[in-house]
Amino acid sequence: MRYIDTGSRDPAQTLAKWLEEILQGDVAELRLQTGFFSLEGVGLLIPTLDRCKTNDLTTNILIGSNDASTLRDDIAGFVDILGVPRNNAQLGIVNFGGAYFHPKTYHIKRVDGSQAAFVGSANLTASGLALHVEAGIALDTNDGDDQLHLTEIAAAIDRWFVKKREGLTLVSGLGTIDALTESGVLALAPPPRTAGAGTGGSGRLARPRLKPLMSLPRVGATSGKLATPAGTTPAAPTPPAATVAVPTLPSVPRKGFPSYLLFAPNAASPTSSASALTGASLPGGAVGLIVQLNRDSARHFIGASGTANISIPVATVFTLRFGIYGTHDRPRAEFSLKLRYVSAGKVINGGTASTNIMGYGFATGETGHGDVRMLVPTDARQLGNAVQASGLTVPAAGDIALLEWPTASDPSFRLSFLDKCSPISHQATTLFRTAMANGQVVGKGACWLQAGVSPTW
Repeated sequence: MRYIDTGSRDPAQTLAKWLEEILQGDVAELRLQTGFFSLEGVGLLIPTLDRCKTNDLTTNILIGSNDASTLRDDIAGFVDILGVPRNNAQLGIVNFGGAYFHPKTYHIKRVDGSQAAFVGSANLTASGLALHVEAGIALDTNDGDDQLHLTEIAAAIDRWFVKKREGLTLVSGLGTIDALTESGVLALAPPPRTAGAGTGGSGRLARPRLKPLMSLPRVGATSGKLATPAGTTPAAPTPPAATVAVPTLPSVPRKGFPSYLLFAPNAASPTSSASALTGASLPGGAVGLIVQLNRDSARHFIGASGTANISIPVATVFTLRFGIYGTHDRPRAEFSLKLRYVSAGKVINGGTASTNIMGYGFATGETGHGDVRMLVPTDARQLGNAVQASGLTVPAAGDIALLEWPTASDPSFRLSFLDKCSPISHQATTLFRTAMANGQVVGKGACWLQAGVSPTW
């Protein structure tokens, strides 16, 4: 048994150094649980995780998302690294209301049956591995530690998966990740940083700042591989990163609302146009959504009464900067909306209308289910009349539409309804169905729209 404490600021006392040494052996099984997690903390584990993935070795991992602090893209990247789903890999996200999932336990079993473990305060993050002051106990049967204690450490992790416990969600792929994001368990972007330790300011003395004790291998944001060291050239082009850009306009959470809803500071009225954008981009280079219309979003085309809306997935909401509207203080952002109908060789321009994106059901006593919707204005009815007058097929529930996202240079949404007999509709439908089959949907009834699919406006 060995006590490890980075209060000494000795690199040999870090969890990073322990992992670096212990993973040199022939690992047959890997288990860990961590209260907080970031993908940048995984670099030291990549060679071992690759072997586990290639040989389908036991890999049981529990990750806390306390205060919805764990990022969606970090978990998506980790799923790729682990090769989930696979027979002998289990990944669980644990989240509670009013309590933390807070253990930090790392366990390996070698091919020869020997075991080693670290139990302490260090999370699987870059800061926990090599920056913060952390302490823990390292055990190893090769050093004479009791095998029963090591076996119990492994069993404590396994028991979460044997009988699924309250607060645990098993991750089977991107569909699970999106569902956790929709429910507010995973975050799309880090919460805005506030002045904290070591910053000084407000007349306070600057506090001592710690430096990392070790350099950690960097992990590619989407590749699940160790990043190419500076000064070298990758062997092949790297795909666009799926990371989320940090908002550039001041954007803050608001008490009583989920952390993924960001507001203009001290907002008292709706935001609009460019001021309703945080400055963040959609993940993976996406430029919008491929949306399947339903009876609600297509109601104007059948002459139905009531308000038509398109559901806005949580995975996109971090790009929007809300203000406050109405007696229920609903989150609201207002935009221009360009409308058109695209057929083979023909485009019917529906002009530019006004729309808003609003949150419903977040305040006690109001209607809605904690969802975010974009208004489809009644101008769509005139577009439908023009389509019908041209002898073309009016959009209906089940058809595919393209919703392109506003940018700083063009802060308008653009909505293209597609003639279901047209080549562009066939292409978009194929992309949507493929995303559905692969569990890559965004919310309900939508998937990511990549550049180059929508015809030029």
